[in-house]
Amino acid sequence: MDDIFGLSASEQLSDERAEELIERFAKEVVERNLTAPVIFLLESSKPFTFIGSQALVFLSPIVQSIFEFKSYNDIRLMLENRENVEKLIQKIEAMDVEFREKLKRGEYEYGKEEKGGFLRWLLGRKSKKG
Repeated sequence: MDDIFGLSASEQLSDERAEELIERFAKEVVERNLTAPVIFLLESSKPFTFIGSQALVFLSPIVQSIFEFKSYNDIRLMLENRENVEKLIQKIEAMDVEFREKLKRGEYEYGKEEKGGFLRWLLGRKSKKG
């Protein structure tokens, strides 16, 4: 019984995939001006990351039956590792500094990014533009 609901106990997330998820999460957090609350949440929950990831395993059948998340298992694996959570916090902080500088220089325009990009990416859907 090593594989329940397609989730293996020996599963590991590749470094490249973890970096991709971290980059995407950080970008969305910063662009939505949620830097402070997300960092607070991540820092305060860091000791419980493994427990949280196991809760995601428990909830997987329910969540997957309602929503069709393509990246659900990858996100669970990323959050399982405290090092990845720390990398996510550092990435958010670094991107926030860059984002604020772009705003000061007028290099970023609100509304230029496609709405629902993160959710569309998480669900694995293609953009309607094109």
